Amino acid sequence: MTRPDCRSCATRRNRRLSSSALSAALIGALLATSPALARPRGQRNVFQTARHLLEAAYPGLFGKGHFLEFTTGQPTDSTWQTIVGLDFTVKELSYADTSYRISGTTGERLPQRPNPTLLSGQFSFDEAGRLLEMSAGQSEVLNSSKNKVFVRLLTSLEEWTVEAASDEFVKAGGQYRLSDRQAFLARAHLDRFEAVLGRMATQAVEFKRPAEGDDSADWWVTVRSSLPDGSHPSYLMVFEPFEGKLTYLRMEGAIVIHAARP
Repeated sequence: MTRPDCRSCATRRNRRLSSSALSAALIGALLATSPALARPRGQRNVFQTARHLLEAAYPGLFGKGHFLEFTTGQPTDSTWQTIVGLDFTVKELSYADTSYRISGTTGERLPQRPNPTLLSGQFSFDEAGRLLEMSAGQSEVLNSSKNKVFVRLLTSLEEWTVEAASDEFVKAGGQYRLSDRQAFLARAHLDRFEAVLGRMATQAVEFKRPAEGDDSADWWVTVRSSLPDGSHPSYLMVFEPFEGKLTYLRMEGAIVIHAARP
């Protein structure tokens, strides 16, 4: 998919996603209690926000003993009073479960267990800790392989219509017609996101025809949120079509600064 124009690392804790005290919460507690790393008064706990958004978007990754890691970084001279960007990675196992071991019998190094990355991406926040943007990289959690097949089928169409695209969607493994917005919304479960984004009213739902060079086709949803502070931001939410998994989110009108990464 072509991302909309926004214009707009490492702390590690060995906790499981199935635990109520995740690494996100531990890091947040550290930031709250350490004078050098204390968040300014009024800034939300961005680790907690990110964790809650991930659980709403990908509930199948939780409760299975997977490992969530957040990373962030700032200049050494920074006061660390605000955290405006996080990278996240969900691994199948914790680092302790995959560290190498030495045989007590032979003294030889035992094979390490494989630990594939299930999902990774980034979050951006403002100085108050409000979520501005989230993006997730290609992953089988997001049905990326099926989506690539779908896009290839779409490019072979002589004439684009929703019905013709629906036929190709079903060929690629889709379980509904693209003309059926309610079938998509039933998969997206927008209500799950209200714990993070506030009470939402859906303003627009549209299946986007992929542009030339795109490797995914997506649903774009615009919602207007009502937050406890009285504000009403709008969000663009982008979902893969097969299971309605979130791939991208942005607060409309937000200016997001993307720091260069190695």
